[in-house]
Amino acid sequence: MKNKTALTICLFICFSFLTRLACGEYEIVAPYQKGPVNINLKIDKQQIDLSQTLNVEIETTAPQQFSVGLPEIKDTNEFKVISKKSQPDRIDLNRNIIKSIVYRLEPALASEFEIPALIFTFTESNDTKAINIETEPVKIQVKMSLTADPNDPNKVNIADIETVVNPPYKFKLWIVGAISLVVILLALVAWFNRRKPQGEEQTIIKLPHEIALEEIQELLAKDLISKGFLKEFYGSLCDILRRYIEGRFDIKAPEQTTEEFLADLSKDSQLNQQDKANLAEFLLRCDLVKFAKHTPEIDDINKSIDLAKDFISRTKQISSNRQGGPL
Repeated sequence: MKNKTALTICLFICFSFLTRLACGEYEIVAPYQKGPVNINLKIDKQQIDLSQTLNVEIETTAPQQFSVGLPEIKDTNEFKVISKKSQPDRIDLNRNIIKSIVYRLEPALASEFEIPALIFTFTESNDTKAINIETEPVKIQVKMSLTADPNDPNKVNIADIETVVNPPYKFKLWIVGAISLVVILLALVAWFNRRKPQGEEQTIIKLPHEIALEEIQELLAKDLISKGFLKEFYGSLCDILRRYIEGRFDIKAPEQTTEEFLADLSKDSQLNQQDKANLAEFLLRCDLVKFAKHTPEIDDINKSIDLAKDFISRTKQISSNRQGGPL
């Protein structure tokens, strides 16, 4: 169990590491909290060139009974929303739900623009009272990209705005992160298997009635009756039931004669009178064949088998704890 817990923790750390790689680093992280709910406003840069884009992530963390109304960032005269991507919901260690949306903004002018205040609404199930959290506006500086003219060092040119592409370093980080995760997982599996002791596999303990019923079926499969080995058949059937009684009631039945066993059984309170009577009839039938050379009819044989099975079924142990130790 400890090994499995350690493996789970390591996998969680690896997942968190890859999540950070996917999101990249943020220069601005503004946390807000009110009661049990939290907001993180994340912005990857505080100053960009006109040719660059800006990533803005809004992240909420709230208990599972809360529904969250996420605000929307819309186009303005100063910037344009060129993409909006909702991330898959996650669950933190406290079983809170984490929701996240990443916006990608493209500036329209080389000046200062403002990401407006955002209002989040959290509503708890069966509660009409909502929790509202409003973030502060965030100012972003946008500068003109300037390059020197190679023919005239005193002259500068406005750099062409290139087609917007995803930063290549993030793609590289994803590759490195994925390879690292595979290596870590393989190492953890190898480590876990080495630490697992040989023969640690668990065995399921069979209950006495299961063992007895299986032994009866195996005895019937030998077909001793049709072969004429009635004494051997009754002797084996009697031994099966005596072993069952010892395992089920902790009575040393295999070591006693029928008379001794029935005498002790009359004083035992674990069986009711009907079960005691059925057991006595079964044992007497077996003794007739084993010691009196009695040859039973087929109906008598079936009756003896039914008495044994019925006694086992009526007195069987019911238990949910069936897992044993190492083999």
